[in-house]
Amino acid sequence: MAFQKGESGNPAGRVAGKTPAGKLRKIIEAKAGDILEALITQALLGDVGACKALLDKVIPSLKPEFQRYHGIDSTAASLGERAEACINSLQAGLLSVDVAASFMSCLASQSRIIETTELINRIEKLESKK
Repeated sequence: MAFQKGESGNPAGRVAGKTPAGKLRKIIEAKAGDILEALITQALLGDVGACKALLDKVIPSLKPEFQRYHGIDSTAASLGERAEACINSLQAGLLSVDVAASFMSCLASQSRIIETTELINRIEKLESKK
């Protein structure tokens, strides 16, 4: 038996808005203006938590800025040399830890791609000899 569009699959189930969360939502909706006014007052009095709560709803959080991979020799012959250049740049303070980690992750992915490509080529070569 298929459900009919617009009908509940369990008509005797939980009534909407009767859960503790639903009841709390109704209370907050009824008092939203007072709550907002109190929050603004607290923020104006220097409550940092109230300021954060207000600003988080109005202004999105800042995302990290893009940082180029300065100091990494991207023309290095091997992935190992590139990884070493990345570590050296990190130690010299030219890269942040998160950027260095991202670069190393890219190198690891590139390594897996190279390994897979080489393996496919070797298998194809072996199969062509048969």
